Amino acid sequence: VGLLSETTQNLSTLVNQVLNQRSGRDQNSTDRSVELDEELLRTRDTMNTLQHELDKKIEELKQQTEIVVDLTSKLTIREAELASVTEERDQARADLMDTYLAQDEVVQKAREARDKAMSRKNMVEIQLAKTRVEMMQTSSQLMEAIQQKVGLSQQLEEWQ
Repeated sequence: VGLLSETTQNLSTLVNQVLNQRSGRDQNSTDRSVELDEELLRTRDTMNTLQHELDKKIEELKQQTEIVVDLTSKLTIREAELASVTEERDQARADLMDTYLAQDEVVQKAREARDKAMSRKNMVEIQLAKTRVEMMQTSSQLMEAIQQKVGLSQQLEEWQ
């Protein structure tokens, strides 16, 4: 782009020099005048062609700059999305670890509840056994009391 601008300026300078020389000279030679006119036309054509190419290059550069800006924006968005997804993944992993810990805690609590229930069951069975023994003792005492009463009733009848 810089080279094209420089070349365009050089051509413009040459054209001006040619025009100045032409106007400052005496126009004795028509051949020289025709040659200068042809050179001037070629120079202007070259200058127009170079200006056109310069304009095309500038337009292409603008388009490529827009593409770069667009891609940079998309990249920034993707980086933010990636960071967000990475954070979500890390949180999910932490939650999963907490879930495993929670399952372990649930299992531990279930074991503790089972152990307490077994302990209560054993205590109730022991209490039941004691109560049965007491009941049997009470039954035995009741039977003895009944037998004593029967015996006393018999003795009373004998004395009467």
